[in-house]
Amino acid sequence: MAKKASENPPIYVIRDGDRLVGEMEMDREMIREFPPGQRIRVDLRTGRVPERLRFYFAFLREVMKATGTVAPTLKQSSRWR
Repeated sequence: MAKKASENPPIYVIRDGDRLVGEMEMDREMIREFPPGQRIRVDLRTGRVPERLRFYFAFLREVMKATGTVAPTLKQSSRWR
């Protein structure tokens, strides 16, 4: 049986000590919709998917080869926007 997709988009948070803070303003706005003091269920997992990361870096390598772009490291080149 396939897993039912959530009707709500995921909320991404950043760990700050013992607190979880919404990563983007949209995430923080969605959290604010809950009344203060209300319990909120959270499923913890990383936002990274190894298969997608492998594809991303393989694709980035091909783009760098095709364009002649040189970067000190592949990870630094992924910061270029």
